[in-house]
Amino acid sequence: MSKEEASLKKKTNLEITIEALREVEQLKNTPNKKSYSSFAELLEDIEDIYEEIERSEEDIAAGRTTPAIEVLEEIREKYGL
Repeated sequence: MSKEEASLKKKTNLEITIEALREVEQLKNTPNKKSYSSFAELLEDIEDIYEEIERSEEDIAAGRTTPAIEVLEEIREKYGL
């Protein structure tokens, strides 16, 4: 790898790091974010999400759904949109 290529790679890594730091700052300023006190707590939430996805897939397979257009129409009527 030439010095120029190495310089470009470092610049790219620096840019990536700067982007990541900016993203962290944005996340810290997000009012509705959820924080976890432990990794186990995060894993519990992830497990709950997967269980909910499974239930949703079962509902879809069993035909327990409402077309989005109907739901949107109900929302429009309810809120006068």
